[in-house]
Amino acid sequence: MNGKDIAAEKSKTAKAEGERDNYKSQLDTAKEALAKFDGINVEDLKGQITKLQADIKAKDNAYGIPRACGGDPETKGLGS
Repeated sequence: MNGKDIAAEKSKTAKAEGERDNYKSQLDTAKEALAKFDGINVEDLKGQITKLQADIKAKDNAYGIPRACGGDPETKGLGS
């Protein structure tokens, strides 16, 4: 190999190392984000969401405000 070939290979290596470092950084960030969810029970959250949605629907119905029709719970009337 001559000097030109070596320089080209060094350039390719540097580029590959930069990409590797970028992917490692992304992986570390993803791991940190996922660690925040450790111990969270997804099924329990789904149940809570379903219950809260039912509670909201019941309150809207109690006020006679169908949310799907643009109901505004603040003014107890239809949206503008």
